[in-house]
Amino acid sequence: MVGRGLSERIVRARLTVPRVTLPAVPVTFRVDVGGVVLLRQTRVIIPQGHAGLTGFRVDYSGTTILPYSGQVSVTDFAGTQNWLTGNDADWLFDTGDIEIGRFLDLYGFNNDGANHVFEVHFAVRDKPIPSDSTSRLGAI
Repeated sequence: MVGRGLSERIVRARLTVPRVTLPAVPVTFRVDVGGVVLLRQTRVIIPQGHAGLTGFRVDYSGTTILPYSGQVSVTDFAGTQNWLTGNDADWLFDTGDIEIGRFLDLYGFNNDGANHVFEVHFAVRDKPIPSDSTSRLGAI
């Protein structure tokens, strides 16, 4: 079936995590990706200074999609599960066209005494809208 309405774009977000924000009660930020999309890739940037004392994750509809199950370890520092941790890191994850409804939730913790920022770029593609073949028939 031929679809119409395909467009690709990058949705950028920054998550500022206040000092001493524990993993049990992380800060949350909701990102609007603009309708039903296919999530193609996600780039996560952890700037210099985090020193493995912070963590970041992305959830969709209550399910963690980054880091995802079976993923090669992406932590620079041991002892942190279900979170991306690091220092001066820039990762690109191929998420393989996961269908996303509208919102992604960013979570972060910070065991440091200073505020820290995570940056994330979502490469999304609008979900194809099936063409309606009956609208092209017209009256006979």
